[in-house]
Amino acid sequence: MAKTAERKGSKRAGGSRSRPRSRADRATPSRSTGKKLRLPIRTEVEIWKTKDLRPYERNPRGHSAQQIDELASSIRRFGFVIPILIDPEAGIIAGEGRLKAARKLRLAKVPVLICEQLSPEQIRAYRIADNRLAERATWIEDFLEEELAALRASGEDLSGVGFTAEEIARILDDVSGGDYQDLDEESRSLEGREEVTIALIVPRMERERVLEWISQGGRRDSVSLGEALLSRIRAEEE
Repeated sequence: MAKTAERKGSKRAGGSRSRPRSRADRATPSRSTGKKLRLPIRTEVEIWKTKDLRPYERNPRGHSAQQIDELASSIRRFGFVIPILIDPEAGIIAGEGRLKAARKLRLAKVPVLICEQLSPEQIRAYRIADNRLAERATWIEDFLEEELAALRASGEDLSGVGFTAEEIARILDDVSGGDYQDLDEESRSLEGREEVTIALIVPRMERERVLEWISQGGRRDSVSLGEALLSRIRAEEE
């Protein structure tokens, strides 16, 4: 009894009280054998200090400054809804980007899940799998368009969904001007042409004005702009 009380009263690195490391088993059907697997699943979320969490120095997945800004914006808007996955020694298994975003926001504490059932080798493999498998997901364009359209119709701010304003406009046909069938014959004569994505550098204060001009002109102005740019290139080469 004395040992049990001492264990419950001890503290982890994050400052929260330690719980007995019991593992809740959940039966899951196996596709190969039809039998049920017994998988250890830890469901208790703990709150740890951000300064006590250790990023993996050899993490093969990097995070750009822009992505960290986007993650920070998401956390600021939606809250810290996905805990960081760590090992018992406070090492990050999954969620390093969220940790960097939390530190950027100067959050003192974050929610974590402690993974105790994996070996060090399994943890290294899972770090790769967690990132690589997510890349294999694909967007169902029709559903994505419907969801974005519904959010915009409700007045919801779309700036924190992970797409830029230009990408959202393109998905919702604001920039493309809708289907080709809606354009006249001259504008639909695009055989031999190919879309090229370019970045326009404009004064920050004029950004919305430029985007509005692009959205109003649609594909017809895009063709004209492309012809003008090509003419300029040809003139400089002569």
